[in-house]
Amino acid sequence: MKNQFLFSLTFVFTLLIIRPVSSQTIEMSMVPDSNSTFEIDNMRLLISDQDQGIIAGNFNLQYKQALNSKINLIGELTYIKTDDPFAFDDNGFSNIYLGIQYKTSKSDDVDAALNTGIYLPTASQIIQLGSFTNLFDLSKYVYKSVGVALGYNRFKTFDGGLRLGFEVGSDVIIPTSDNGADVEVLGKYGGSIYYKTSIGIYLQSELLGLANITNEDGDFAESTFHTYAFGVGYTGTRLGAGLYYRNYFDDLFNENFNGILGIKFSLYL
Repeated sequence: MKNQFLFSLTFVFTLLIIRPVSSQTIEMSMVPDSNSTFEIDNMRLLISDQDQGIIAGNFNLQYKQALNSKINLIGELTYIKTDDPFAFDDNGFSNIYLGIQYKTSKSDDVDAALNTGIYLPTASQIIQLGSFTNLFDLSKYVYKSVGVALGYNRFKTFDGGLRLGFEVGSDVIIPTSDNGADVEVLGKYGGSIYYKTSIGIYLQSELLGLANITNEDGDFAESTFHTYAFGVGYTGTRLGAGLYYRNYFDDLFNENFNGILGIKFSLYL
């Protein structure tokens, strides 16, 4: 009995040691690998002339459940706490996202999937400043609306720890109340580069864009925005942590806005 227990313990420990894991993304859709993952991160606006308090920003929860070799379930929820830096009271929850990844990759070095999901109308109020923290996921923050998402992402890992990825897709935002708002169609696109060393330390960068396809003005510059991000972190067998910085190419704020600082923790289940 004792030998059987020791064998079982050694077997489980070995699985934990050799289990292949990789970092998830910064703001792109979660990597469609076969690892169930729980993540929590905090995104905080850097505003030089405002004191937001110690506990502030967007607190994001993401969960990916690998059902089998083809299907992942995705859930996301954000809580926003802002101590009124711009006379906005943004404390509250975002729209909940529930999605499915159908994995289309057929090789060990590629993770690719069709992604579809829905944003439920759970936002507790108009979250104006909170949405500025992450405009790439604007559908999370639109009050009294349902969002329908469809996209494709693909990540290829090369020998030596390098991984390249991209995603394209769209979100359709449908108002749930008769407030005169129109249906909006948003196009999303992004690319990423990621490098992990043999000791688990990684470097990561992303370039993302969002376009309002239904903008009647027809001015591409006025209906799009782009954001860049870079980060550093560590990925272990069961736990991961990362620090990243993100900012917009577009002039969305005044000169006191200095970007977004994020910290992320991951648990590989």
